[in-house]
Amino acid sequence: MELHVKFRERDMKKIALILIAAMACVSSCTKNNLPQPDTKKIDKGVISSSYNILTIPPNTYVAGYYHAASGHTVAAYWVNNTMTRLVTDSSVNSQARALFVSGRDVYVVGFVNSPSGVAKAACWKNGVQLLLDNGTASDAFGVTLVGTDIYVAGYHNYGRSTVPHAVYWKNGVATYLNTTTSTSEASAITANGTDVYISGFITPSSNYYTRAAIWKNGIAAILGDTTTRTWPTGICVSSNIIYMAGNYGGMSGPDPFAVTWTNGIMSYLPVYPDALAYTNHIVVNGRARYIVGYEFATYPPFISRSVYWNGNTEIVIPAVHINDEENSGGISYYSGVLYYASNWSSDGTIWVNQQVYQTVSHKGIINDLFVN
Repeated sequence: MELHVKFRERDMKKIALILIAAMACVSSCTKNNLPQPDTKKIDKGVISSSYNILTIPPNTYVAGYYHAASGHTVAAYWVNNTMTRLVTDSSVNSQARALFVSGRDVYVVGFVNSPSGVAKAACWKNGVQLLLDNGTASDAFGVTLVGTDIYVAGYHNYGRSTVPHAVYWKNGVATYLNTTTSTSEASAITANGTDVYISGFITPSSNYYTRAAIWKNGIAAILGDTTTRTWPTGICVSSNIIYMAGNYGGMSGPDPFAVTWTNGIMSYLPVYPDALAYTNHIVVNGRARYIVGYEFATYPPFISRSVYWNGNTEIVIPAVHINDEENSGGISYYSGVLYYASNWSSDGTIWVNQQVYQTVSHKGIINDLFVN
């Protein structure tokens, strides 16, 4: 059973050909200008270029955006590569950041800028926008359901403050997770039964560095220390174990590392030498943990490339455009199949078995991926 946070295309004409190809051979990772991995132990895990043979998913859901002729980003979601535009006004920026699918209903969250350029959190059900108590500046990063109740996580400027505060909305009504004067943000949300778990960060008012946080039913547990920046990017729960993906360091502190937490205990993910790595999403199947992210070379040509981690094994997603910047866009697991997404400029790509499964129509950019 998949438990997913940052919440998730069938091309019938291609399925037969792709399935035959997947059964016939196993592809190897494409080389690029960054050093290629050696299969060897390092102090933060095992680096490998191997992967499992995967099958083809039945339905693929993507949340993201495309670029309008005006140059602005337009929030949209795709079901089996059929796009639904969420915002009609292309004179302002908007993005869909995350989605959740329940039966035939697709819930999407993100933001829509006001004409003055202030972001406003937004939630859509099957393309129809729902009301959120979003007051001043706000944004939404995650969505889940508990029964028929819709939970959304993000940030909201508290009262008349210009400081963002972690918040969740239940059926459109905002509840603040932090009411102090310090900056905070909720980055992802998931449910386990009737319990709601939210990941995010809090910046203590007396300290510059953000600290990772978990809220269970609104009660906070603060992680990390006060000397290094930590911030989670995703959360899921399996067998009552809380898994998070996130980042450690950066912003005037130590170089950033991709990290994961298991029940609040942080560990490093393996990265290539001299690379700076970040995570974006996490998904868990049983106790198997998959995280997608990206890493930057610290030497010319300073490119980035998408990667994912299967447990403590880092795997490079083949580059679509060599020597150009890439980043990851989501990960999902369904019926023995792992899907992962990467973006380059205006080409969001879904991968299965280290091969391109589909390039998103309208040159869409993927922020989240879900499959069922």
